[in-house]
Amino acid sequence: MARTAEAEAEARAVARAVERAGRLDYDCAVADGRFSAMALEAWDGGKMIGVLVGTERSSGKRVTLKAFSGQLFGAWRVEGWAPPVGELTHDNVAYVEEHAKIQRLSERIAEAESAEKEARAAATAEAALREGELEALNKAAKAAQKARRRARAALGDDASAADIEALDEESRRSKRQVAAAKQVINEATATMRARADSLRERIDEMKTERKTLSQNLQENIWDSYKLPSLSGDVQPLRDVFHPRVTSIPCGCGDCAAPKLLAWAHARDVVPESIAEMWIGASRPRDFRVRGTFYGACRDKCVPIMGHLLCRRERLIDVTVVERRDAGTNADAS
Repeated sequence: MARTAEAEAEARAVARAVERAGRLDYDCAVADGRFSAMALEAWDGGKMIGVLVGTERSSGKRVTLKAFSGQLFGAWRVEGWAPPVGELTHDNVAYVEEHAKIQRLSERIAEAESAEKEARAAATAEAALREGELEALNKAAKAAQKARRRARAALGDDASAADIEALDEESRRSKRQVAAAKQVINEATATMRARADSLRERIDEMKTERKTLSQNLQENIWDSYKLPSLSGDVQPLRDVFHPRVTSIPCGCGDCAAPKLLAWAHARDVVPESIAEMWIGASRPRDFRVRGTFYGACRDKCVPIMGHLLCRRERLIDVTVVERRDAGTNADAS
């Protein structure tokens, strides 16, 4: 689909309308401060817009449609502009509910991680405190052991059985004290570490659950994207990539051109030309210059343009038909 002088003129007319009105929602009776034209002049405020020129089938009227790429300062839907291709956007009730589940799970994970950190820190502090007590007890035990050796040496051959038993009992008591102190340390820290380990196990479970929810939500988002060809053959976004991809690029289907073609299909407008132009502050990092026209982006639009601009009905997969027929013949035989 060529970018014609007519489409370029219409795109410039939209830019002038924005400038005159001082806002991008100039089709609305009441202005929304989010869409002030001043926002376009911020360092990251420039925006790619597009227009589609075509003819309305029912009336034969010349029609110009306009679209912005992605979101417009946080909004997917602005009166007078093409709606998003995907239905499951962040203002959709189903999306809001699922996203809220993920958010609540993230909050619970953060709380559990904080509790785990505290439990491990408490275990470490308790172990350090008890180790100090144990070290003092060991020193006392060694000192007592030396004292008993001296006592045994002093008694010599005159030591009675009762004297020896008393010294031996004192030795056993000292050992029991050290063993009991070690057990106290192990029990005190083991409880804290067990709590930390239990929290970590729950955290890992919640992270797995969150990942699953996020993946399912993303899949549902992609499933909500339906792209029409010029012949009216509407297909899911994941089925129109050429070449095939294992993962869909983020933002695919959200550029101005796919929005315009989908909206034209919905409004029964025969598209004839599209022009996409950058308005607002230039963005050097993306090589975007104010007032400059651009073609389709390579990573998101070019791979799906074959379907979007196809004027023929989708061809039946001959291989599938052959396999089906072969299976039918085999069953019959």
